[in-house]
Amino acid sequence: MVFACSEAQRAVKQRLKAPTSAKFPGCGLSLAEYEIRATPDKATWWVEGYVDSQNSYGAMLRREFIVKLTFDDGNWTAIEVALNE
Repeated sequence: MVFACSEAQRAVKQRLKAPTSAKFPGCGLSLAEYEIRATPDKATWWVEGYVDSQNSYGAMLRREFIVKLTFDDGNWTAIEVALNE
C-alpha cells in the first residue's frame, strides 16, 4: 500500500502548478489520511487523499484527489488522476 500511495503522490505532483510546494500526509506506517483500495488480484489500485500546494497566485490550497493505478510486472502506472479544483 505504501508504494501505491507514493506513486499516487508522484502522479498528482505532475499536475500541480507548483509541484515543489506540495505537502501530502505521510505514506509511512500510518496511512490514516488515505483511502486505498485494490482489486482482488492487486492489479488495479485507487488512492484517495489530499495535497496542500500553491496555486498560480502563491496561495496554499487543499485539493482532494483520486488516482487510479495499475501494477504490472513490478511497474506502477497512473492511468487516471482526478484533482478537485
